[in-house]
Amino acid sequence: MTGYFLVADLLGFGQIVTNSSPEQLEDRIGDWIDLVATSARETGLERYQLISDTVFAAAESSEQGLRVLISFARQLLNNGAPKSLLVRGAVAHGEFTWGSKLIYGPAVIAAHELEMSLNWIGVACDPELPHIDSQWDYGHAIAYVPPKKGGWYRVQPVVDWQIPPTHKLIEYLAGGGLTKPDDRIPGEVMSKLNNTVQFGTYRHLARAEKFKPSAFYGHNPMQAIEMVVARCLTQHLEGEGRSA
Repeated sequence: MTGYFLVADLLGFGQIVTNSSPEQLEDRIGDWIDLVATSARETGLERYQLISDTVFAAAESSEQGLRVLISFARQLLNNGAPKSLLVRGAVAHGEFTWGSKLIYGPAVIAAHELEMSLNWIGVACDPELPHIDSQWDYGHAIAYVPPKKGGWYRVQPVVDWQIPPTHKLIEYLAGGGLTKPDDRIPGEVMSKLNNTVQFGTYRHLARAEKFKPSAFYGHNPMQAIEMVVARCLTQHLEGEGRSA
């Protein structure tokens, strides 16, 4: 069939397995299964499959199909983070076979390759998705340059989710078996944290500045952030000058 396909991975699953007792691990796996099932039920997603720490999901090739899949991804992000169930994923469009024993096809490969290239907590979409013009909206999908491990950067649709404050995100990244009590956060995890926080800052400023959700402002996220911060500092200094 032809449709939309999502691949999403639970970040740090190996650490959860290593750092958890059998009882704790059973609870964590139960939380993951419940997160996926609840997100699917609440968004009306009918087709999904869990394979260990990866969820495959698919929807029909229509505006409504894409809306459901993006909404499902957003639910995973919003509701998973406070439980230290942190997700990285990607949405692609194309041919795939949803078999009872095997799921495969070009759309599966495209979504998997995009997901693996990302370096954050979040979900990005292929920029050429059909019907994407009907999906632009804060709280749903916005234009952004998703951070990658390498290769070419480009403006793409990304799922707009409620990134927690930095201190909370650090707490979530360290909880639920993702680290041991005395562990430090490794560099690759800190990189994902910083990239995610940067996206959170950009989306807050974009909403406040009333940027079009379909347009990305600047050559990279920091350009728009610097612009707004510089203006606020100038206004603050001018206000201090007037009061003096």
